[in-house]
Amino acid sequence: MKILFSGLVAIFFLFSFQLPMFAEGFDVNTYNQSVNSNESITDEGPLSSFTNSVSGWMPSAYTIGVNVITLIFIAGVIGMIMSMILRNGEWMKWATNTMIFSFIAILIIRVGPVFLLTGTLTDFTLLVSDVVLLLQEVSLYLAFGMFLVAAIVKMFYQMHDHQDYFRWQRGLKIGAFLMGTLSLFIPYVFHVI
Repeated sequence: MKILFSGLVAIFFLFSFQLPMFAEGFDVNTYNQSVNSNESITDEGPLSSFTNSVSGWMPSAYTIGVNVITLIFIAGVIGMIMSMILRNGEWMKWATNTMIFSFIAILIIRVGPVFLLTGTLTDFTLLVSDVVLLLQEVSLYLAFGMFLVAAIVKMFYQMHDHQDYFRWQRGLKIGAFLMGTLSLFIPYVFHVI
């Protein structure tokens, strides 16, 4: 029921800002005149033609940009596979840098509008707080997973009595303990939450 209600509220807000009755400074008389005369309402400001032209080509430019960066990432993956097959270090370096660049570019393109739309300081503070909570939850789940992997590696050590397994499980346990405790206490120490 909560999901249905949340979906309905989201749909309402998506479409409510496009309706003219919710616009700021809406003039009923101008709207009625344009409907009766079949004219469109235009803003006669100095930037109206620029705004109209940008709003026309921006969605297609965004889609093309995301597709190009995705192709660059796929080329990096293919380069990484070829560098592993042919054991070429230069290709591996190029592929790694390409994949990192394209990943960061996609993050900036996808997350950039969120930062631009958080206009007030309160919204930005809430966004940072939510990101810290997300990272805290992710690190707690990773710590739990590291403990599970450490238990499996400890079973391998007990079965095979090999020193590498002992070192790996000890490192995993120490890393999981540090990650879990730091993710629990550091946000409260720095008063981020």
